[in-house]
Amino acid sequence: MLAAIGTLGAYTVSSSAGLTPVESSRYLSCLLISLPALLWPVWTVARDGLGPSVTGRRSPGARLARPVAWALLAATLGTAAHATWRAAETAPATRAAEARHAELVSTLRQLGVRHVRAGYWTCNRLTFASAEQVVCAVVDDALRPGFDRYPAYRREVDRAPAAAWVAPTGSPLAAVLDERQRSAAAGRLDLVVIDGWRIYLPR
Repeated sequence: MLAAIGTLGAYTVSSSAGLTPVESSRYLSCLLISLPALLWPVWTVARDGLGPSVTGRRSPGARLARPVAWALLAATLGTAAHATWRAAETAPATRAAEARHAELVSTLRQLGVRHVRAGYWTCNRLTFASAEQVVCAVVDDALRPGFDRYPAYRREVDRAPAAAWVAPTGSPLAAVLDERQRSAAAGRLDLVVIDGWRIYLPR
């Protein structure tokens, strides 16, 4: 129970929880194990209430304990039901995004692309989905080196003679690469467009 309280407390005071709530919610996954222990005392009070004091009388606080406990349990159930409903609503979009990403991996394989540079949220997933057949180095939206979880990937990409660039359609990274392509010498980059993605291939 203390672990669950500590996890919730750390998440609540973290700035990341407010700035990137969806991405940061993965840090709450351990609550799937500890939440029953956290709710057990609440369920016990909701079921049995608080026992009488040493004088044999129930204080006003003790009489309110059961309604408050039931309210907490109802709020928890309602929040879980709402979150499940919202997650179910996103299922079609999630399946479509997964299909687009699978097409990206397949296209890179067909093009013979082995090394790419892409954004943080693209790189790790791309390398994993391709079983390291495509190795990715992270860049930010200004094409500067970003945060690589595994530095060996960057070293391998840096050694490659001509790494490709990958960006989601409509992303700031894609806009910068499009501008770079327009200002570069003619024929410097070949652009391959698939659903949801733009692939820039150096000649």
